[in-house]
Amino acid sequence: MTRFKFKPSFDDALFIAGYYSGIGENIKAVEYYRKSLELGKGNGFDYSYKIFENIANAVWKDELSFNEVIPAADAVLGMAKKNNKNIVDVARLMTRLADKTGSFDRLEKYLRAGIEASSGTNNKQLKNANVDLLADYALYIRKDISKAIEIKKAGMPAGWQDSRDLYYMFAKWCLIRKINLGEAEMFARKTLPQVQPGRFRARAYSTLAEILEANNKIDQAIEAIKNAASHDPDNEYYQEELERLESE
Repeated sequence: MTRFKFKPSFDDALFIAGYYSGIGENIKAVEYYRKSLELGKGNGFDYSYKIFENIANAVWKDELSFNEVIPAADAVLGMAKKNNKNIVDVARLMTRLADKTGSFDRLEKYLRAGIEASSGTNNKQLKNANVDLLADYALYIRKDISKAIEIKKAGMPAGWQDSRDLYYMFAKWCLIRKINLGEAEMFARKTLPQVQPGRFRARAYSTLAEILEANNKIDQAIEAIKNAASHDPDNEYYQEELERLESE
């Protein structure tokens, strides 16, 4: 960093940006990614997505406001070389940030872009993303919970209700969006005996506890997190969660 101070270069700016991003100093990372853009003008590199990603992480950590991520998100959508995966990731991250901050009035543009970028492809990851984005559009833009659940279920592989990994993922999907919590609880409970005792079952109990808390079943959530702690007693997170729930 001393060398950069006296002789700034594109390569050093990029290295420092990556360093700060790696240690979670997202605002500093953005500063150096922007410096790399200035120093590398004309070289064809565009770090708009890296800038967006770091600003989004800073918003998630309450270091920046939702409004501050909008120009960075727009820059990714406006890149000369379109990258469908990046556009989809912008849509996903903006959805989670909008949910966290209650900024749904600014979300539709990004969901539409993500849906378009993930349509008509044979790429499995993009196809799966398309289902989630269509469901989120129904949920957050149309305010139609039933339609969102219908879209998500229709996009799941055949027989998903009998696949532990798939129905557990569905339970997590519901939890993140705080919808369909009764069915999410059912699938979370169904998962428990099918995972190994120890830290894996502890994680399943922790997910169940989150679902129960979201559904205002605090006493049951306490029991679930106690079970998580018993399966992974060295994990301080479960004890901290237990203390938090018992204090409510």
